[in-house]
Amino acid sequence: MKVYKKNDDLVYTITGDETVIMIPWSGDFFELNRTGTIIFKLIDGKRSVTELLTKASKELKIDESILKKDIKEFLSNLVKKKILL
Repeated sequence: MKVYKKNDDLVYTITGDETVIMIPWSGDFFELNRTGTIIFKLIDGKRSVTELLTKASKELKIDESILKKDIKEFLSNLVKKKILL
């Protein structure tokens, strides 16, 4: 299963339930809500997507089957923006 890691060139700050990411190569900012922040914090370059899904669903108290589509879409979006590798 795919394992993602954060791009080392990112600048980001996590404050409470929100994350703000500055993408240096484009100058864009990207904000994550509570759910996105929980998932982002779990991405460590070691956990598979399945492990991220399991841990995030427990923390969010959401059934994995409900979160599965959203987490794949979320990760895909972060990869397109080169936030994740």
